[in-house]
Amino acid sequence: MPSDQRVLLRARDLRVRVGDQHVLRGVGLELDPGALHVVLGPSGAGKSMLLRALTGMLPGGSVVAGSASLAVDDGEVDLLSADGATLARRVYGRLVGVVAQAAATSFTPVRTVRAQLAEAVTTLAPPARRLLPGHPHLALPSVREHLADLAATVGLEPELLDRYPHELSGGQLRRAAVAAALAGHPPLLLADEPSSGLDEGAAGLLAQMLRTYARAGHAALLVTHDVELAREYGDTLSVVADGRVVERGPAAAVLDRPQAAVTRALVAARRPAAGVRGPVAAGAPVLLLRGVRAGYGRQVVLDGVDLSVRAGEVVGVTGASGAGKSTLAAVAALVHRPDAGHVEVAGAVVAGVGARVPAALRRRVGWVQQEPRQAMDPRLTLRRAVTLPQRLAPWRDGARPEPVVELARAVGLEPHLLDRRPAHVSGGELQRAAVARALALRPALLVCDEITAMLDAASAADLVALVARIAHERGIGVLLVSHDRTLLRAHADVVTVVAGGRVHVEDASPVTG
Repeated sequence: MPSDQRVLLRARDLRVRVGDQHVLRGVGLELDPGALHVVLGPSGAGKSMLLRALTGMLPGGSVVAGSASLAVDDGEVDLLSADGATLARRVYGRLVGVVAQAAATSFTPVRTVRAQLAEAVTTLAPPARRLLPGHPHLALPSVREHLADLAATVGLEPELLDRYPHELSGGQLRRAAVAAALAGHPPLLLADEPSSGLDEGAAGLLAQMLRTYARAGHAALLVTHDVELAREYGDTLSVVADGRVVERGPAAAVLDRPQAAVTRALVAARRPAAGVRGPVAAGAPVLLLRGVRAGYGRQVVLDGVDLSVRAGEVVGVTGASGAGKSTLAAVAALVHRPDAGHVEVAGAVVAGVGARVPAALRRRVGWVQQEPRQAMDPRLTLRRAVTLPQRLAPWRDGARPEPVVELARAVGLEPHLLDRRPAHVSGGELQRAAVARALALRPALLVCDEITAMLDAASAADLVALVARIAHERGIGVLLVSHDRTLLRAHADVVTVVAGGRVHVEDASPVTG
């Protein structure tokens, strides 16, 4: 246990209640410079709510108790009682860098990533320990050089900084969010699932960067559901379940000899069981891509892609972070216009994207985005969000929409959560609601872009198995994008790999052992 002189952040008996839901139940935490503290737990355990409590970002109506203080040169800052002005002026970016779970919400869509990072650098560089001069007229070459260093630190190609946020993949956007959190060189870094949606190599590089940052004299807290990441890079590990810390100690020791039942379950769930393959229709595909080329401006991401998905078939798509998986998903979901090639959905040739596609054809495609907090209206309860497409669509010939409670149960979402808003549920629970919404109109094609990125291994395997079962039972074609190749091999009928702008088919034999 670190000495009092070394502790940078201390939380004691932290309790949070949102409505009638107790999401944190007496959590204690100490972070000291030089160590990477990892918080591990299943989806909905309270991991993200812990970070939100420490940064004053709890949803409206929350009741918080306990204490949380941050050590500073002239004393300490009470993080629970500090007002918004104090947090903005003294804490955010300067003392605490925060990587939010929903990386897309960290950036405005109307400015390039470079412009936003440059603004953060010039605004947040602390007077005493700035990495470079931090005044409004900072020389442009110095800013550019510093941004190149930030990009290299998080493993992001410098030329990607000149893109707008929507032109980056989910993994690239997460790395940009980490760069933004590091812009002011804060003594404390809090990262909520920064490796979600990244392939194993990119996730490892990012975790290694966080540990290196910590061992350079900073404190860092990493929230993750990735057991192997926690084992390899964590110094101290806290396992959270049902709003409590159920186990704590050196990361490797805790995971090698887990004592709590939830820890044992997380460790045991690392390898998913093979799913049961259902029948695949022999008729025309519900999705057909031929010679598709797509990108952003002059940047070609996909070139000459051929792909088909038949009714009742699950086609997995994997590849390195930034390879073009999300671009492929967006083309299939009819929200990104290809520069060339042929696209068919349910036998109809697609000539446009978005609102330019006939409404009847748009309803044939369900799309689940990588970032559920970006996709779901924060003002609506989950019940209203899931049923909104049903209320807007015409139902003819005696057809009736599927009851929302049945949709929720189909995707493993507890029905009582339907009356909450997005801020009051976990990222994993919100993603399940997004899947339910995509199924609400009984689509012929379901496009899922990294739907397991915010889930622990057991929950991820359950959700993918559930999507595969729904596909086979309802005859829905599924395009399932994931960085987790093992998970795809266990549940997809076909696994494809995006590399070099092309899509290659991989053997989808079930994983055993």
